[in-house]
Amino acid sequence: MTRVFLHVGLAKTGTTSIQAALVQSQERYAGHGLCLPGGRHHPQRRAAYDLVGRRIEGDEDSPAGSFRRLVEAVDACTAPRAVVTEELLALARPRHVQRLGRELGHHDLELVVGVRDLGRTLLSSWQQEVVNAQSFGWRSFADAVRDPEQGSVRAGVAFWLRHDVLRVLDTWERLVPRDRVHLVTVPPAGAAGEVLLDRFAAAVGLPAGVLRLDDPLRNTSLGAVELEVVRRLNTRLDGLPRRQYLRVVQGGLRPGLERPGSRRLTLPAEDRGWVAERSMEVVEQLRARGYQVHGDLEELLTPPAVEPDAAEPGTEPGTGAAERRIDDVTDTELLAASEEALASLARAHGALFGRYRRTVGPEGEEATALERAASSVRAWGFRVRLAGLERADRTPVLAWAARTALRRTSRRGS
Repeated sequence: MTRVFLHVGLAKTGTTSIQAALVQSQERYAGHGLCLPGGRHHPQRRAAYDLVGRRIEGDEDSPAGSFRRLVEAVDACTAPRAVVTEELLALARPRHVQRLGRELGHHDLELVVGVRDLGRTLLSSWQQEVVNAQSFGWRSFADAVRDPEQGSVRAGVAFWLRHDVLRVLDTWERLVPRDRVHLVTVPPAGAAGEVLLDRFAAAVGLPAGVLRLDDPLRNTSLGAVELEVVRRLNTRLDGLPRRQYLRVVQGGLRPGLERPGSRRLTLPAEDRGWVAERSMEVVEQLRARGYQVHGDLEELLTPPAVEPDAAEPGTEPGTGAAERRIDDVTDTELLAASEEALASLARAHGALFGRYRRTVGPEGEEATALERAASSVRAWGFRVRLAGLERADRTPVLAWAARTALRRTSRRGS
C-alpha cells in the first residue's frame, strides 16, 4: 500500500513550477521514499483529461486509457509515497472523484491544494483567459466574478469553478478525510521561488531543499498594453481551432509582447474592497476547518495594492503608472506593441518554415559530391554579391563596383 498525494491545483498557484521541479528532482527525492508515477507530468495530465473528459480542440491524439495506465503506474511504485499532480483535477465532479477512489482506494490517499490570494489570482486569471482566446475586458470579467449570477458566464462561473477552493475541498472530501488535506499557500510577491517548492515538499513529506528547478521556468506576464493587443486580436480570431491558436498566438505572437518595462496589471481600487471582503470570508472558513497549512493563511488576504507578480525594479506598487486603469491604453501604445507582435510573428513563421523544410527533406534525387561542392561555391558567390549590394550605400568602392557591373550587363542606353 502506497501513500498517494493527490495535488489538484488550484490553477495559478505555481503548479507549473512544482510539476517541473518534481520531474527535475527525481534523483534527489528517490532516496526520500517518493516516486512520480509515469516519470513525467504529461502522462498524469493525460490521465486527468481521460478521467474528467477534457479534450483539446484540433488535437486528434485521444487520451483514452491514460487514466488506467496512471493507476497501473501508481500500483507499480515501489516507494512508500507517490505524488499525482494536475490542476485539472480541481474541476473533477463527484462522479470523477468516486471513480478515482474505486481505482486507487486501496492506497492511503491524501489531498494537496495550493491556494493564492484572490487579488493576484484575479489578475493572472484574466490574463490567462485573454491569452487563451477570450476577448472580454477587465471590467466585464471582474464584475462577472464578483457576481456570477450577472454578466458573462464564461468569465464569472468559469472562474469560480477553477478557483473556489471551498467548492474543490467539499468535492474531494468525499474521498479524502479532512485530517489528510494539506493547504499550500503561495507566498507574497517578491518571495524566492524556493519558498513555494519547500512548502509543497513539506506537504508530501520531503525535507526542504530537495525540490528544486535545475532549469528555472520563464513565465513572463504581459503588460496592460500588450494584453489589450491580444484581446483585440481575439475578436477577429473567433472559430480558430484551439490547437492552431496556441501555436500562432502563444507560440508566435506572445514572445514579442513580453517586453521589459511594460505597464503591469494592478488590481483597481474599485475592486479592492470586495476582493478583501471575500478573501477574509474564505480565510475564516479555511481556518475553522482545521486543515494542515504549509505557509500562512494570512497570505491569502489581499493587500492594499495588488499586482500579479513582483513589481519591476524601481517601481513602487500603487504609484505612478500603476494608478492608470487597466483598460487605459492609447493608440500610440497599441501601435508600438502591435509592431513588436508582428515582428515576433514573422520570426516565428520563418522558424516554422525552416522546420518544415527540414522535415520535408530535399526534393528529387540525392546530389553527387561534385554537384554539392559546385552548388556551395555558387551559393557563396551569390551571398558575396548580395552582401556587396547591401553595403554599397555605405562603401564608395562597393557602390562603384555595383554600378560598373550594372553598366556591363545592362542593355539600357547610356
